[in-house]
Amino acid sequence: VNFSKQGSYDDSYENFRKYLNLVFTYAGTISLNKYETQSVNAASDVKVGDVIVTAGSPGHAVILVDEAVNTDGEKVFLIAESYMPAQSIHIVTNPFDAKTNPWYRITPHTDLTTARYSFYDANVKTWK
Repeated sequence: VNFSKQGSYDDSYENFRKYLNLVFTYAGTISLNKYETQSVNAASDVKVGDVIVTAGSPGHAVILVDEAVNTDGEKVFLIAESYMPAQSIHIVTNPFDAKTNPWYRITPHTDLTTARYSFYDANVKTWK
């Protein structure tokens, strides 16, 4: 799908809702994975703003929203998620590691289990 301008300027709420409905119709984990992002393959390259995505119908995606680094250079990240249709976003807790909760260690291509979802062979992506 390619978007192109077809009409005249209209900043009405009604037109904004039409735009959102169109985007929500075509945007999802499949297009996010295939067209809007590229793979991150090294743990040292993972950064805030990257997403972890399982493409599909249904699929799932989370976004890395904060980073902490210890004196040894080891990084942990806060993860946020929401569900479709768009709802309030929230920080994901880490019930599997009481020492770092709510932070997660993120390594591309290894399994990552959050409180509500398991990413097998974590597909870490950055924006093109």
